[in-house]
Amino acid sequence: MFAGPTDSLVIADHTASAGTVTWDLVSQAEPGIDSTAWLISTDRALATDVMTRAPAIIDSLPEPNRTASRTVWADCAEVILCENRLTGTPAINWVHATRIWNPILSKNKTWRSVCPR
Repeated sequence: MFAGPTDSLVIADHTASAGTVTWDLVSQAEPGIDSTAWLISTDRALATDVMTRAPAIIDSLPEPNRTASRTVWADCAEVILCENRLTGTPAINWVHATRIWNPILSKNKTWRSVCPR
């Protein structure tokens, strides 16, 4: 059985394990290049750690999963940093409403703030 595209959203704070979050996002990216992987976090250290770990985890995957995950991570993954849980709600609603990837963050792998301060 072939898995179809997956839209994954992980919401995490400072208590989350960066390794677990990264594996969750990468594993949901591997079904195909039309999958998406989103992380919304209130913790910059966690978000940075996930972005740092992802390439090595992707490189450890067998083909064709490696290529699919690499493509999704480069083109269809987003990390959104929010000030707190309250300001994270608009980001969650935005992801749910759009359900599409945004090339602004994914191409630059920098922070995108959709959370009001």
